[in-house]
Amino acid sequence: MIGTVGSGSMGKGIMTITAERFDVDKVRFYSAIKSSIEIIFYFSGTVFILVVAFSNRIGDYLFGSSSDLWLIFFTALNLIFFSFNSMYISLINGSRNFKIYNQLRLVQSVGTLIMVLTGVVYAGWKGAIYSTVLSQLLIFLYTSIYVLPGLNINLFSVFNSKSNIADRKLLLSFTSVTVISTIVISICQVYVRKITVDLLSVGTAGYFEALLKLTTSITSVFWGVFSIHYLPMIAKCKCFEDLKIQLRSFMIKMVLSTLLLGLVLVLFSGYIINFFYSSEFLIIENLIVPQILSEMLRVIAWCLGSVIITRKYVFMFGMLDVVFSLSLIFLVSYFVESFGILGRIYIQSISSGIYALVCFFIIWVRIRKDISKSLL
Repeated sequence: MIGTVGSGSMGKGIMTITAERFDVDKVRFYSAIKSSIEIIFYFSGTVFILVVAFSNRIGDYLFGSSSDLWLIFFTALNLIFFSFNSMYISLINGSRNFKIYNQLRLVQSVGTLIMVLTGVVYAGWKGAIYSTVLSQLLIFLYTSIYVLPGLNINLFSVFNSKSNIADRKLLLSFTSVTVISTIVISICQVYVRKITVDLLSVGTAGYFEALLKLTTSITSVFWGVFSIHYLPMIAKCKCFEDLKIQLRSFMIKMVLSTLLLGLVLVLFSGYIINFFYSSEFLIIENLIVPQILSEMLRVIAWCLGSVIITRKYVFMFGMLDVVFSLSLIFLVSYFVESFGILGRIYIQSISSGIYALVCFFIIWVRIRKDISKSLL
C-alpha cells in the first residue's frame, strides 16, 4: 500500500503517454516524463519524510525498540528507487521494446534475488533489507546510464524540457484513481475473507485461497501478455477497427489457451494438488472447473477495464472498480451462506461478468464514438 502511494501509481498513465508520443513527438514525450518524475518526487519524498519523522514509533511497533532506525531509513529510501524503477518499466513497456523490457525484468528479478540471498547469508534479515535497497539503486543506475540511452531517450533532454500542467493533471488522475481503487479493493477483499471465515471456517477459507492461487497461476500469464504486448498497441490505436482487432486477437488466444490449460489442470488435478499442497486439499478438486471459468471471466473483465483507463477514461474506470468491489460486500453473505465455498466462485463470476458487460458497453458506445469524432 505504501509502495502504491509512494510511487504515484502512474504506471498505466506513463505507458499510455509513451505509446502515444514516443515515436511521434519527442518534445511532448520528454515534457510528460519530466512531469512524472516531479510527481514521483512529491509522492515518494513525502512518504520518505513521514516515515523518517515517525521512525521511532514505527521502530517500536515493528521491532519493539528504536534501536534499528537505520533499517527504517533504508526501507523508506528504497521506496524512492523502487518508484523510479517502476516508472522506467512502464516507459519501456509503452515504447514497445519488448526484448529490452523482458531483459530488464529478468535483470531486476535475478539481480534482486541474488543480492537479497547474499544479504541474508551474511547478515540475516537486516542484510536482506540493505541488499534490497542496494539492488534497487543498482537497477536504477543501470537503467538510467545504459538502458535508456540505448532506446534513444536522453535524460538531459528530459530535465531540460518544460513540464506541462495538462500532463500533470492527467498523470495525477491516474494516480488518484489507482490509489483509491487499491485501498477500496484491499478493504473489500479483507472483509469478504472475514465473512467467509465467520460463515464457514478458517480451514474452508484456506481451501478457497489455495484454489484461487492455483487457477490464478494460469491466468497470470495472460495478464502479463496483455499488459506488455496488447495495452501499448491499444493505447496507440487511432481508429476503432484497429482497437477491435487487437482485443479480438487477445480474447480468442486467451480463451482457447485457458480452456487448454484448464483441461490439463482438470486431468492431472490430483497430482498437481498433491505436489503443491497435500492430500488434505483434494477437497478442492471438484471446484477447479467452475473456478477456471470464473478466472477467465475475471481476466476478460480486467482487460476490458484496462482498455478504458488506457484510453484515458480514468474517472469512469475508478468508479467501476469501486462500485463492483463494494458489490462483493453486499453479495458475499447471501452466496456463501447459501452455497458454501462455491458461493465465493459464484460471486466472482457474477461480478466479473457484469463488470465485463458494462466495460464492453462503454468501449462500444463511448470510446467508439470519441475515436470516430477524433478522425473527423
